Amino acid sequence: IKNGQFDREVAMFVATVIEQDQYRWQYGRKWRPERMVNSIIKLPQDANGNPDWDYMRKYIKELHYKCITTSVKPKEAPIDTKHWKSYKYSNIFDVCKGFYNKKPEHTVPGKIPFLGATDHHNGVTEYYSKQDIERASKTGNGKKNEPLDQKIFPPHALCVTNNGAPGYAYYQDKEFTCSHDVNPLYIKNGEFNAILNIPLSADM
Repeated sequence: IKNGQFDREVAMFVATVIEQDQYRWQYGRKWRPERMVNSIIKLPQDANGNPDWDYMRKYIKELHYKCITTSVKPKEAPIDTKHWKSYKYSNIFDVCKGFYNKKPEHTVPGKIPFLGATDHHNGVTEYYSKQDIERASKTGNGKKNEPLDQKIFPPHALCVTNNGAPGYAYYQDKEFTCSHDVNPLYIKNGEFNAILNIPLSADM
């Protein structure tokens, strides 16, 4: 988020909105970074015309923290999108490219998540050691091997699949590596935060 920070609730709201657009990126229409930066996302807006992060946060909190008072399943309450506004991804997020074209060879156990084009397990398809990540090149042929810091992405990202199972969004709170079928999103001038509810600036 530009000039602000994600927290868990806002990230969950935005991830759900992104996933509702999955149909737009199927049948070969890959959601590459150059397309994503000019894509449109509809979000609630506040009185200043900026994304209403506080509304999103409160909405998710109400879903998670309301006391259960009946065994009868309530009807789903539709979200009122009347006051939502469209925003360019590039105005809110830094859209990054995933790294690997070919999955690295796995030789020893590791703890660093590898994200790929999947709709399961929060996007994680395997875990790698830093040794295997450092050894593997982008294309798997051992040529033009980039430094380790170009292969491992920092935490607090919302990772969106652009191929295979396009449009799935997963929050990552630890460092990770990923294929080129995944675009990590970072809030501009801030970071996702799963714990602290830090007020967001209205200056977008």
